Amino acid sequence: MLPIRCNFFRSIALAKDEILKDFKEIDVIINNAGLGYRSFVELSEDSKIDTIVNVNLLGTIKVCRAFIPLFRSQGKGQFINISSVAGLVNLPLGNFYHATKKAVESFSECMSYELLDFNISVCTVQFGNAPTDFQKNVTKSETSNVDSYNEMMDKINLILSNKTSKIKI
Repeated sequence: MLPIRCNFFRSIALAKDEILKDFKEIDVIINNAGLGYRSFVELSEDSKIDTIVNVNLLGTIKVCRAFIPLFRSQGKGQFINISSVAGLVNLPLGNFYHATKKAVESFSECMSYELLDFNISVCTVQFGNAPTDFQKNVTKSETSNVDSYNEMMDKINLILSNKTSKIKI
């Protein structure tokens, strides 16, 4: 896992360097990366937990860390960290998604206090279910030999699929 993680975070530095080639001043950074993992704690896989934490939480943290020095030197800037309504409420099988989005909420609020003196603002946006391919791309735990788990997974998948298909733009 270490090489993937190093490449993931190194890509943030490379992206920042590319951006600064074209733009000398940056006003806003929007952290919008997010992926889902629908699983039972008992059945969850370490690699999938690592991936969702790396993308949803650590990615946000690392992007903010990369741009804080630039914002401080400019004397201004704003971070908009896309969270989710799932960072505020909890639903079955969303353990890892909800936890990472709640962590983004807490991280953002704490960081906002640190950066007040530098004219750098931090906010979060909590979207709900939207007409995107997000639900189609959520990683789900495999069918298990626990009937209760399989029944719950089927119910939650159906509810979220139906809810997403009813949303109109």
